[in-house]
Amino acid sequence: MPYPSKRLHFDNYVFNIYEEVYDPAEDSFLFAENFEVKEGEQVLDLGTGCGLLGILAAKKAERVVAVDFNPFAIRC
Repeated sequence: MPYPSKRLHFDNYVFNIYEEVYDPAEDSFLFAENFEVKEGEQVLDLGTGCGLLGILAAKKAERVVAVDFNPFAIRC
């Protein structure tokens, strides 16, 4: 596997992203800033990409499953 080529800072997190992985765009950030996860919920992050939404959901969710078809995304 190659080394991550980009670094994304969001909230208090740093994501190292491979160039083969979809970069979060305006829609991802809009969703990240406005979605609500309640304590104890279970979340499925389908097409996780770099994992931004799954990581944010894990702050409160009891369980988060993040999946992606892209093996580079899974590695992120």
